[in-house]
Amino acid sequence: LGKDFIFVFSLLLIISPTFIYTFTGLSEYAFFLFFLLSGFYLWNNTKYLWKLSSLLFFFLATNIDLFSSLFLILLQSIYFYSKSNFHAISLDENKETNLNKTNLNKTNLNRNLSLNKDGKINLIIIGLSIFFVILSFLNLGVPFVLGPFQQQDLISDLISDLGGKSGINFFTLILALIGLTLTWKKKNLSPAYLVLILIIPFYIYNTQIIFYLSLLGAFFASVALVKIFEKEWDLIELKKITYFVLILGLIFSTLTYLDRVNKDMSSKDEIDALRWVKENTFLNQKVFAIPKQSYFINYFAQREVFYAFDLSNSTKMDSSNLILNSTYPSITLPLLDQNNISIIYISKEMHKNYPKDQGLLYLLVALSNEKFKLLYPSEVNEGGVEVWRYIRENSKYTKSD
Repeated sequence: LGKDFIFVFSLLLIISPTFIYTFTGLSEYAFFLFFLLSGFYLWNNTKYLWKLSSLLFFFLATNIDLFSSLFLILLQSIYFYSKSNFHAISLDENKETNLNKTNLNKTNLNRNLSLNKDGKINLIIIGLSIFFVILSFLNLGVPFVLGPFQQQDLISDLISDLGGKSGINFFTLILALIGLTLTWKKKNLSPAYLVLILIIPFYIYNTQIIFYLSLLGAFFASVALVKIFEKEWDLIELKKITYFVLILGLIFSTLTYLDRVNKDMSSKDEIDALRWVKENTFLNQKVFAIPKQSYFINYFAQREVFYAFDLSNSTKMDSSNLILNSTYPSITLPLLDQNNISIIYISKEMHKNYPKDQGLLYLLVALSNEKFKLLYPSEVNEGGVEVWRYIRENSKYTKSD
């Protein structure tokens, strides 16, 4: 894997939907990737003080979630194995080329001492990283995986072109599959296959793992792209057309995703409103919102949401649809009472997709100050984010009441 591979991998990673989505909002995984790369950069230094300083970044990386920490330990183990294997091969080559030289024993002795010290330092780094993982899990209570923050779908969450919030674009996925077929016999790439086999079951469990699956996708796609570029083609024109189609496909797929993600990302106004809910309402209060927003409310406001895309719960799904669409107080208000809903979160998307002259949006205004009170902002925000409370007698709704 030379400089061409590193360049192509970096390029494919930067234009990948997962990378764009992660770094647009500086999520926890953006910090994890920064800590990971910084740690390995210092670990690869020849000076032992710099090697040990990598522990600071590895410690910070273990405070994201448990799966990220296990992924870090796996990469550290692969790195340690690769370094040890490389040094062993180097020593064998040294013996063959210096067999008749008088200073062979002295050279090998110094090299062995250096390698032994390197090996000990590497084992210390891995051992302390494992200790950091256990410490973070037991003391800080980090979750196994952050999220999910949307309804999970294995296919659309994998392929961004099918509407997923992140994932892998179609052309990168095709290249990754080609890379898999080209490299499966190469022993030096076997660790990548091991990581892939371990990650796939966890992706099925929680599609937030797509962040790590995308890294592997970019890796195998880069292998394929470099192989295609280096291959000697009988038909030069066909080679040019293939390059042209691949590059245009990657560009158009990225531009399409950029246009979509700008519309889908939660705005600062929405995040501020959810943080207001977190700071000014009680922990046991239940929030009503469109199901798509439920994961963001769970994360930013840390409040229970009435309905969050649970297709197995048909009763809640039907109640949610009635609350959203019914214009009759005799239907909507009893449902709010029965389900103990006290906070209603209205997003920009809800203003855009639901009519103002019927359903919940109509009732909020029509029964304002009688059954509903606007909490945030202080005045009705036409088309913007709003937080309302459902008024029940002798009930306290906010910390300022």
